[in-house]
Amino acid sequence: MATTLIVHLVHGTWPAGPFKGGGNKLPASGSDCWFQTGHPFYKSLEQELRGRGFSPTILVLGWSGANSFAARADAAMVLAAVLDEFAKKGFRQLIIGHSHGGTIATQALPQMKQGAGSVEVVTLATPFLQTQRFSAAKSLWSLLYVTFPLLVVLFGALRYQTHGQDDAVYFVLFPVMILIGLAIGFSAKQISLVETETKPNVFVGARLLCVRGLADEAGLVISAGIGASHLLRGLLIRIGGWLHGTPDWVKIAGVIALYGAGFATYLGLIPLIYISSVAIGILLFFTAVFLLSVGQATLGRELVLSGLVLLSTVESTPDVTGGKLEIRTLASGASKTLRHSIWDHPDCVRTIIDWV
Repeated sequence: MATTLIVHLVHGTWPAGPFKGGGNKLPASGSDCWFQTGHPFYKSLEQELRGRGFSPTILVLGWSGANSFAARADAAMVLAAVLDEFAKKGFRQLIIGHSHGGTIATQALPQMKQGAGSVEVVTLATPFLQTQRFSAAKSLWSLLYVTFPLLVVLFGALRYQTHGQDDAVYFVLFPVMILIGLAIGFSAKQISLVETETKPNVFVGARLLCVRGLADEAGLVISAGIGASHLLRGLLIRIGGWLHGTPDWVKIAGVIALYGAGFATYLGLIPLIYISSVAIGILLFFTAVFLLSVGQATLGRELVLSGLVLLSTVESTPDVTGGKLEIRTLASGASKTLRHSIWDHPDCVRTIIDWV
């Protein structure tokens, strides 16, 4: 008699690809994505399971696919509820999650009310993220504290260059808008969300198989973003550390002087040539912050600004407490597609079935 097995397929970020309808919209065809019924992976998985004596019921967790910690947290909550319903009935369950779909799977297990003893998890090319706060964040705050008056200098230069055109509203509103944006980015709620969703995963009674490829493209992109962010952060911290160590009265006097210089330039009292170097410095600084933000945002859009106070790392396997972890690395030479599309590897399905 065939053993009933409930299989949950969980796709990752941008399941249709980053350039198709924003990445979140699934194609109309039922064979383009690995978790759709007409795809070779889906058909091979079902066929192999039946050949091994299982009666599989394959379900797909539909979630937004957004590159967001909040979206993944919401999907994990939904998945945990679905797992609980089948666990109440005593069914054996298997989750196969690709990329951040694996993240969702591992986050769902601790939320199960019925316990994860009947659940087995397979992650395919999943980047496991962890973050922590770093003590030098105050140095960056000091640098930002001084930078806002420098923006005034820049706008004064622009006003002087445009021969006095009416840009007074930008003179006031632009720094305010940046302050508001930073306040949102550094909000405690957002940082807390990222920290909560990147805690080391804890498996209680669950078996876990991590299937990964060599030089996975998504992992390389994320690692490159993190590496660039760390380098830029180190440079900014060195500059900000010097500012942070100066007495408060010196900072206040410097801010007042910079604001006065900006206002004088705005009135046309200071030639543009004297502050052009300052303006270039400001642009270089914000370019560095922008690049740092872009690097962090490869992990999730919440890190666009909150990444300034969080250090991030990415690994191909998670930290595990309890449960059993096994790792399989599939050589990329046998696949004709991107290594992140590991479901196309000829040994992928067989590796999963043998483990199950």
